[in-house]
Amino acid sequence: DIPWGIQLAAVYALCDLSPSNPAEISKILEAWRRETSRSVPSAVVSSLEEVSALCAEELG
Repeated sequence: DIPWGIQLAAVYALCDLSPSNPAEISKILEAWRRETSRSVPSAVVSSLEEVSALCAEELG
């Protein structure tokens, strides 16, 4: 198991990189969110929503 703090750091890093490939990063982050057994902090949820919005803009 990867420590929770490392997982959160990776999620934030992916969110920072999301403008470069929002669709792929959105898939990765949603898979992580489904598989994690821990409660996702609201700040992370907010970041995930921003990535989803970028993805929608790219498709729209």
